Amino acid sequence: MSKASDKPITWSPQGTYLILIKPDKVVFLGGKEMTPIIVLPKHKVLHVKMSPCEKYVLTYSPMGDTCYTVWNF
Repeated sequence: MSKASDKPITWSPQGTYLILIKPDKVVFLGGKEMTPIIVLPKHKVLHVKMSPCEKYVLTYSPMGDTCYTVWNF
């Protein structure tokens, strides 16, 4: 079985999404089957932080084209 990600897998603040960081994107899995709900196309992300209300997402990618990106989720 291959590793899905080399970054820590985390839950969103309310436990709605499982956040998976991959080399070229950030995947938010949800539902009973843990299927991809939303995919953010962002390269070289090291950390993801979601607002407590799960409306906004901050991605940190210091080696990418922009260090911080705020997404309206």
